[in-house]
Amino acid sequence: MKKLNEIPIGILLFVVFIVAFDISYFYILINYGPLSKLSVFSMVSIVMWIDILLTTISLFVIPYGFLNGRNWARMFAMIFILWSAFWAICSIIARHRIIWHYLLFVVYVVLIMYLLMSHVKAYFGKNNEIGLSDEEDRVYRYGEYTLYAKDVKLRSGKTQTIYFFSKRRLYSGRPCNKPYNYFVGINKKTGMPYLKKKQ
Repeated sequence: MKKLNEIPIGILLFVVFIVAFDISYFYILINYGPLSKLSVFSMVSIVMWIDILLTTISLFVIPYGFLNGRNWARMFAMIFILWSAFWAICSIIARHRIIWHYLLFVVYVVLIMYLLMSHVKAYFGKNNEIGLSDEEDRVYRYGEYTLYAKDVKLRSGKTQTIYFFSKRRLYSGRPCNKPYNYFVGINKKTGMPYLKKKQ
C-alpha cells in the first residue's frame, strides 16, 4: 500500500465518495427499494442482482486498488460509474425523480472526467497492469531506461531522495516507480531522460 502522503487528495476524496455512495445505495435498497422484485425471476431482477453485485465488488475493489495505485481499479471504477450513469439515464427517461437522477448523472460525468485526467493516469502509472509481479509494477521504465532512487544526506543533515535513469542495473540506487508529482523530460544534448517536479 502506498504511504498516505503519496496519495493525492483527489484520489482519497474519490474513494470516500464511492464508499459513501455504496453504503447509501444499500441503505436505500433495504429501506425503500423494491426488495420483492429480487425474489421473482425477471429481467428487472437480473439487472438488479447485477447492480448489487457490482456495487458490492466496488465497495472493496475500488478502495484497495486506488490506495495501492492499481490501474485495473481505475478501469473497474470507470465501468462501475458508466453502469451507474446508465441507470440514471434510464430513470430520467422513465421520469422517475428526474432532478435527483439528473444531478447524479452530472456527478458521474465529473467522476469519469476526473479518472481520465493526465495526473490521475500518472498516479496509476503505466506499469500497474494485471500480470506483473508486485516488484515489477513498482518500477518505472522509460524506453530502455529504468528509474532509480537514492537517498543522499545533505550538509544540513537532512536526507533527500534523488531520482535518475540508467540503462544498466545499478547497485548504488534502488529501482522505483515514478513519484506522483513528477514528469519525464529529455536532455537535448545527451538524449537521457530525467525527472522534473511539476510546478
